[in-house]
Amino acid sequence: RQEGKELHAELDGLRGELADRVAACTARGEQAAESLAELEALRAELVARDAAVTAQREEAAGLRAELEGLRGELAARDAACAAQRDGAVTLHTEIEHLRASAASLEREVEDMRGRLADG
Repeated sequence: RQEGKELHAELDGLRGELADRVAACTARGEQAAESLAELEALRAELVARDAAVTAQREEAAGLRAELEGLRGELAARDAACAAQRDGAVTLHTEIEHLRASAASLEREVEDMRGRLADG
C-alpha cells in the first residue's frame, strides 16, 4: 500500500512536470506565432518598400529619358538659333553692301545731274 502511494505521488509529480512542459511548449509556441506574425509584417513591409523603390526607379528612368529628349530639343533649338544668327549676320553684311552700293549710286546720280546741269 505504501508502494502504491509512492507510485501515485511519483505519477502526480510526473503529471505536474508534464503540465509544466506543456505550458512551456505552449508559451514557446505562442512566442513563435508572435515572431512569425512579426516576420510576416516585416516581409510585407519589405515587399511594399521594394515596390516603392521599383516605382521610384521607373520614375527616375522616365525622367532621365525626358531629360535626354529635352537635351536633344535644346541642341536642335541651339542649332536653329546659330543658323538664325548666321543668317542675320549674312543679311547685315548684305544690307551694308546694299547701303554702300546705294551711296555709290547716289554719288553717280549727283555727278550725272551735275554734268547735265553743266551741260
